[in-house]
Amino acid sequence: MIDFKQLEQDILTRNNAEVFEKYLHIFKEEVKIPTTVVSVKTIGLRGRKKCDTFKVSFDDYDTEIEVPYFKKAIGVPPEELAPGSRYNKDGISYLYLTSDIETSIAEIRLELNEVCSIADFMCNQDGIYVDVFQMKEDVLLQDLYQILMNPKTCNDRIYEITQCLSDIFKAMGFVGIVYPSTLTQGRNLVCFYPEMFNFVLYSDRVYKGVLRDSRIIPVSQLDQFKRFPNYRKEMYSFGDTEEKEEAFEYIQDKIYHEDEQNYKYRCNEIFNMPPINQEILLNQLIKEFEKTHLRKIAYQLRGTYYMNLGEYKKGIWDYIISLNRCESQWDTLIESVKEEVINNVAISNQHKGEELDENINATCNEYFRVCKERNNRIISYLNNH
Repeated sequence: MIDFKQLEQDILTRNNAEVFEKYLHIFKEEVKIPTTVVSVKTIGLRGRKKCDTFKVSFDDYDTEIEVPYFKKAIGVPPEELAPGSRYNKDGISYLYLTSDIETSIAEIRLELNEVCSIADFMCNQDGIYVDVFQMKEDVLLQDLYQILMNPKTCNDRIYEITQCLSDIFKAMGFVGIVYPSTLTQGRNLVCFYPEMFNFVLYSDRVYKGVLRDSRIIPVSQLDQFKRFPNYRKEMYSFGDTEEKEEAFEYIQDKIYHEDEQNYKYRCNEIFNMPPINQEILLNQLIKEFEKTHLRKIAYQLRGTYYMNLGEYKKGIWDYIISLNRCESQWDTLIESVKEEVINNVAISNQHKGEELDENINATCNEYFRVCKERNNRIISYLNNH
């Protein structure tokens, strides 16, 4: 069996290549390494201090906004910038992930009032990892466990030892190491092949370190641009570089994604309510999504609710509003409303009978009349003032 104390001395005092070859052979022949499988779709979290900044304009107001790091910015650093850590040497990029947010902020040493970016990474292929957790319970491997888990201090060279062992594990065919955090009760993972994990789109978020019960805890922060009420329509990028422009497009896509997720959540709330309570929630839904790209389907959802209750005027009116047609497009509005209503499978067929055309024609004509009267009042007011 390996003398692990001697292994430490050899790594620190002898030629690296000789030590590597010697102990690679010994590990292969004499040590039964405990392993675990990390499966496809396993999620790990990655944190990075601070956020990215973008120059944007809100209408005529130019400013900078902070957004969480995402994609490459929160992934592994390029090799020329990769600092050495517990299991990788300088210039080697391995992907370090944690099991939970608390462990992520602990591992990056988030301090009071500091902000950080955290994102999810998903495993895209099964891999066999060295399992340090199991070593603690194995009498023959407890010394190895202590070596792999020793905290780094200012005066020691423990990472030289763990980095060498990591190289040995990689040469043995393992794809990474799963090990306990020395700072929390969570789990850490280092993957030797970062391409085995993908950044999860729109999972990036910002946390701030807040003091609670004598310890720093992460508190989720609202994306800074959301402090501007009309950010969906009035936020524009300066686009000073192609990379920044692509990043801004990602931010816009993320806004759409979050709106869609929130919309699904609100709809589930509505569908789980008794019909008598649904109208109030549908009215709230309209108000919440009036200024989003989901405006049309929000109005049509309420319109469908009214149609199925037999309140055809209310239902058709919502379908009219959902199409958002200007006066020059009124000649096609009636047929468009008919098409939307007839093709909506959520509206019961019993409400698509012979009277449907008549109800749509009557409601659209009333809509035209109301709009013209409103426009005339506006014109009259402007002429008199």
